Amino acid sequence: MSYNPKTKGMLTKKEDLETNNLEVENRKYYLFPRKMRPNRETFEKIGFTFEKSNVKNKIKVFLPENWTVKEENGTSRYFFDEKNRLRGEILNEYRSLYCHFKGELCLRRRFNPSYKYKNKNDINSTVIVFIEDSDENMICKIGECRNVYGSEKFNELMKKAREYLDRNYPDWENPVNYWD
Repeated sequence: MSYNPKTKGMLTKKEDLETNNLEVENRKYYLFPRKMRPNRETFEKIGFTFEKSNVKNKIKVFLPENWTVKEENGTSRYFFDEKNRLRGEILNEYRSLYCHFKGELCLRRRFNPSYKYKNKNDINSTVIVFIEDSDENMICKIGECRNVYGSEKFNELMKKAREYLDRNYPDWENPVNYWD
């Protein structure tokens, strides 16, 4: 244990201090969880490189050129490509009395079926089902329904959204595709 000024006097484990960006031989790296989704090979196709780390359940991660990591609320971390598009996230380690999640490094797809409430403050308002890109822009509206949970109409619209993606972006589920 050592003193951590970020926690204002609380003691913290040494490996918790080492998870922010670091440098080795003038190369910037991050200590991220070893677990990756979809897999390490996919990250390497994009340009990530990895090295072993002495920290338990962590790996040294070197981002592709001109990519950045941004923190939100001091807990969530996201990485952005050279065009400042959200490409993935780092799900941090979580511990409670009932479970221990060791964290995960995740890539995002360029296009996704999605939905939103017309009135975001009312879960009983009409739901719009659409295709969105990684910047959360609506590409194509699929339809509307009254309910999300247990709704046959909602499930039908989400199926149509997936069919639209299959037709127009055949390999849309692969997070490497459609970013050029």
